[in-house]
Amino acid sequence: MADLYAEIEELNERNDYFGIVGRLMDAPRDLKLSLQYVRALINASQMTDDSYELHRKAEDELEAVHKEAEGLAQWHFYKGYLRYLQGRFMESLICFEQAFKCVDVERDDAALLSNINRMLQMCRSKLMEIEYPGVSADDRGILMHHIHEHFGECVKLCTLYKVEVQRVLPTPAHPYHLLVTCGLSGKKLNVPQGYDTMANAHLELCLPLPERYEFTADRDANWPVYMLLDLIEMVISTRDFVGFGYCVENGKPFSKVAPFNAVMFSGLGEYPGESQSVELSDKSLTHFYQLLPLMPLETAFRRRHSAIELLDEFKNSRVMLTPFYEDRPDIFVKPPQRGV
Repeated sequence: MADLYAEIEELNERNDYFGIVGRLMDAPRDLKLSLQYVRALINASQMTDDSYELHRKAEDELEAVHKEAEGLAQWHFYKGYLRYLQGRFMESLICFEQAFKCVDVERDDAALLSNINRMLQMCRSKLMEIEYPGVSADDRGILMHHIHEHFGECVKLCTLYKVEVQRVLPTPAHPYHLLVTCGLSGKKLNVPQGYDTMANAHLELCLPLPERYEFTADRDANWPVYMLLDLIEMVISTRDFVGFGYCVENGKPFSKVAPFNAVMFSGLGEYPGESQSVELSDKSLTHFYQLLPLMPLETAFRRRHSAIELLDEFKNSRVMLTPFYEDRPDIFVKPPQRGV
């Protein structure tokens, strides 16, 4: 058996999953080898257009050892991964949640826990993508017409959860990039009692970036865009009311190169009032809010003061808000007033 373990380990190092499947298919297998067999079947299935038979064999093997292995995080992880590959995302999520509960820090390696957390996030994202309706074709047309008419020529940067991020190109009047979401209006917000639902239930997000801004795939260097993508997900999934002055604290800087640790929703100060909202096909309004990243002291000030008071402090300190710069020379540094 020791020789077989060594042989399988060597095949694993070469990523020869079909070789492992062939070697273990008819060989006597203990629990460790059974899980290696399942892993190889799953990995091999992603290297072929005909994965059905490999998935069936993996399911059969998992079932054969379930009484012995159902308390192992690895067993639940492989079961969840199979469900994920089959597009059964809710079942997959349940399996990964069970795998997380079964993790034994003395027995399981850190890579397994990391993989479980990664797949939990991927399942939740898939479910959110499936469940979020987006906007109708009519409303998308209304939003895009508004963006072109009031903000300028744009190109699509990316799409997330049926929400497009449009990049409005710099102009002499507005010499910076303006990222604008198109499709977030499909989320109907929980409007507080006493407020007009038709006027407050929908929004889109805007993020001005310097004209010299370089769009890259590096998350640290391109942190403002990733911040926007995270906020799209937050708005879609939140049960809170989100509107002017809403502040999201990150708990730590958004990246290694940026001291900003929160973001506040603000009006589009450099655009007239008619640019900042549009009527959708059902006569409800969508508001366009600018994302305003905050430094730690600014975040602390916002906890104790209104959004208007913070914006007044920015104005008094001549802080440039559109677009914001990572190396702002005019950072608002006034310490927060302490309550009684």
